[in-house]
Amino acid sequence: MSKRFAVFLCATAMSAFSAPAIAQTATTEVPPSASDDAADTGLPEIIVTARRRAENAQRVPAALSVVGGDLIDQSYTVNTQGLTTLIPTLNYSSANPRNTAFTIRGLGSSVVAVSQANDGLEPGVGFYVDQVYHARPATAAFDFADIEQVEELRGPQGTLFGKNTTAGALNITTRAPTFTREGFAELSYGDYNFVQAKGWASGPITDTIAYRISGVSTRRDGVLDNVRTGRAANTIGTQAVRGQLLFKPDDMIQMRVIADFTNFQAYCCGQVYLRTGTSLRAANRQFGGPNGLAAQFGYAPPSTNVYDRKTDIDGPLGVDTNEGGVSAITDWNLGGHADIGQRVAILELGCRERSRLYRLARPAVATHPVAAGPI
Repeated sequence: MSKRFAVFLCATAMSAFSAPAIAQTATTEVPPSASDDAADTGLPEIIVTARRRAENAQRVPAALSVVGGDLIDQSYTVNTQGLTTLIPTLNYSSANPRNTAFTIRGLGSSVVAVSQANDGLEPGVGFYVDQVYHARPATAAFDFADIEQVEELRGPQGTLFGKNTTAGALNITTRAPTFTREGFAELSYGDYNFVQAKGWASGPITDTIAYRISGVSTRRDGVLDNVRTGRAANTIGTQAVRGQLLFKPDDMIQMRVIADFTNFQAYCCGQVYLRTGTSLRAANRQFGGPNGLAAQFGYAPPSTNVYDRKTDIDGPLGVDTNEGGVSAITDWNLGGHADIGQRVAILELGCRERSRLYRLARPAVATHPVAAGPI
């Protein structure tokens, strides 16, 4: 009996001592300043246009990756090949601008060999620059500058981005003109006489019109020694320029006119000897071996060491590809209920391409968003 009474007294004492502590914990409140500091140290809001309107990336029910313009500038990324180091699921392959392909999560127009990608095949990954669809794969080989952000959208995007987006879409947005004067210039030098110059400037023309002009130029000597011609192969020579005008008479309506031109000139693209494989053909129909085709015609590679960077291509090499276009984007804000947008674009890369899109979208905070895709 005494043991039970002792246990009861111990339990009563423990509850008596713990009750004030529980009450104190329940009544403790976080000061407003502490909560404000926690909100200030949170991650910045990422605004995307994956659904044809500006909204928080956390509200978009899709798999996407976003790379900001500051990271693109700091990492010296000036083309799609450079984006592959920033976006792991993006793969880029290019034997030359006419045989260029990029895939998302291994899916696209070329999943076996880059030679499958050409102007006659429809890509599986849509390539968009400022809402304008670029159908030619050579577009991805050009340099770009003055980028606001790049969005990689994984998975089919046919509802809002139209055809040829079965594997995903790459949505590139350039920086818009500003009514405050700003400018940037950069010059880089590297091995093989690599020289790259890029810069941009923006500012107001009048109270309602602003401009922006940007450009990039890249040069590099060849990295392969062609012993047959004595000329270094696989050079780089690209230049791109873009001009923009922003008409903004008030906060309700604005129109952005963009004109750009890009050129890719290079003595490119050659390969070096790596190794000789075998096949099921007869020995005299294979390349290597004592009875192979190379021995029959008395041919030997200039070097069997790939790091010697020697080749003996006697055929013509050369790339000279141009692309230019003009686009106009008009946005009309209907006072918080909906936005109406229109885009008209004309591109020229070997042949002329035209596209037009009308967009009706409610703000991102609306309960039932409405959006119209390309037609």
